[in-house]
Amino acid sequence: MTTTVAEYVVQQIAAWGSEFVFGLAGDTVIPLLEALRRQGRVRYVGTRHEEGAAFMASAYAKLTGRLGVCMAEAGPASVHLLNGVYDAHMDRVPLLALTGQVETRLMGTRWPQAINQDLLYQDAVCFNHTLAAPEQLPEILYAAMRRAVSVPGAARLGLPVDLQMRPAPGPVRRRPAYLTERPEPGPQSLADAAALLDGAQRPLLFVGQGARGQTAPVLDLAEKLDAAIIHTIPAMGVIPAAHPRNLGVIGHFGTPMAAEAFAQADVVLVIGSTWWQPEYVPDARFIQIDHHRPNLGLTFPADVGLAGDAGRVLSLLLGRVRGTRKDQWRQTIDRLKAALSASLASDQGTALGEAPLAGNGMGAPRGGVSPRQVMAALTEAVAPDAILCLDVGENTFWVARLFQARHQHVLLSGNWRSMGFGLPAAIAAALAAPRRQVVAVVGDGGFAMTMAELATAAAYRLPITVIILNNRTLAQEGHTQVRTGLEPFGVSLHNPDFAAFARCCGAEGFAVDKAQDLPPVLRRALGSGMPTVIDVDTQPLMPQVPRPQGTLKPQPPSLAEQAAWLTRG
Repeated sequence: MTTTVAEYVVQQIAAWGSEFVFGLAGDTVIPLLEALRRQGRVRYVGTRHEEGAAFMASAYAKLTGRLGVCMAEAGPASVHLLNGVYDAHMDRVPLLALTGQVETRLMGTRWPQAINQDLLYQDAVCFNHTLAAPEQLPEILYAAMRRAVSVPGAARLGLPVDLQMRPAPGPVRRRPAYLTERPEPGPQSLADAAALLDGAQRPLLFVGQGARGQTAPVLDLAEKLDAAIIHTIPAMGVIPAAHPRNLGVIGHFGTPMAAEAFAQADVVLVIGSTWWQPEYVPDARFIQIDHHRPNLGLTFPADVGLAGDAGRVLSLLLGRVRGTRKDQWRQTIDRLKAALSASLASDQGTALGEAPLAGNGMGAPRGGVSPRQVMAALTEAVAPDAILCLDVGENTFWVARLFQARHQHVLLSGNWRSMGFGLPAAIAAALAAPRRQVVAVVGDGGFAMTMAELATAAAYRLPITVIILNNRTLAQEGHTQVRTGLEPFGVSLHNPDFAAFARCCGAEGFAVDKAQDLPPVLRRALGSGMPTVIDVDTQPLMPQVPRPQGTLKPQPPSLAEQAAWLTRG
């Protein structure tokens, strides 16, 4: 029986281990939809917007490490898909975007929806091609998927609708095992790294998401070196927040304690991270572990680069470093940890940078639940192995600063930083990991951007819980205006009743305006077995960004300087 181009594409997606194709129906992908309908290995997930489909594919790749796949038809649909494709590419996860295209005879003729997709996707992908003949398909599709997995990043293949129905030559090409094999560092690099660590007086382990699954060797090395630990937001849960050496998240959304420890460190071991806020980086010696060799020295000033799997490299280092007690440094770590714990236990929490309500410049004080109370309730209620999906905005700040992760897995739009990511990510997580609890923490602004996907969650009866921090404003932007001495403008939001909207979609919806009501509502939502929205009337507190204390590079203009430029004649 002859295999069509559309059927071949679906078969190869299945052969590479991808479980889902996220997309939206359209004229130029009907053959692809038919191919998905006729086979039983890859599940099609119909979304309400192409942007949501691409976010879902990106989140699937971030969670599983497998190739995420999304599709959209020609014209505006392929434009809508672009945002989520950028998210995957910027966060270096494998994604294949399939874009339908008008018939080949109509391309370049100003036919409706016949845009130059190769040009559109040029900066958003690591592979970019529109199929010109069925005979190309085996080589071109293999090259696209190989590139997405090995870079890793996003790849795009355009499929004219007439070619999708033509016969495809050749057998399906499976993913070669060597694409995912990890390198191993040489003996000299290991010796150099061990010498630097043994000579350190103030060692620090900087933990990224590449260390996930390696909690034990990270802690063993920290104990042997007497080192402090800090981490990125995606690495929350790799080291339990309560561990005495863990000083929390570093950076703009991090803790002052992590910033202080980072500033004082003389040797830093970076484990699986390409974090990118140079104003916090101290004048120290850096060792970097990463399984992807091009990441070494990409954003950190690496003195020694160790290419390899984090677990394997940590095991090799543990066998080489001598380890010594560093009493003075340990006293500093204990002091910072005590300050962090005390601030978390405080009702006011000003040591962690929450400005008084009246000081946020966003209107008169009002009632509602503080972000601290939301995070405390979430910490208590959520399962230790839950998946937390974050949107972009101040909701991310409150989770990073106040949520006490145990072993939870955090998904977010890291480098692309797109609002609207949280809800689609939760849908993908619930599909990919059906036995794990999935919670999205979003702001009202971000939720509104992709809220139509709640109907997708309801259609597939996915047991996700969506917590909306509803402060009726684009708070991050408004607070930036306040910090720079400007009048808040263009940031107020007129929101619908999100709980009622959830019920209209076939989900459950609750509105919470008192802190004492949140724990029982959370317990009910997490046990409901269906999508649930908790609309929390949230106080618009202004977070204070930790002050960088050590730098290698000139700092960017301050907010005050930027404001002066904005208001200058």
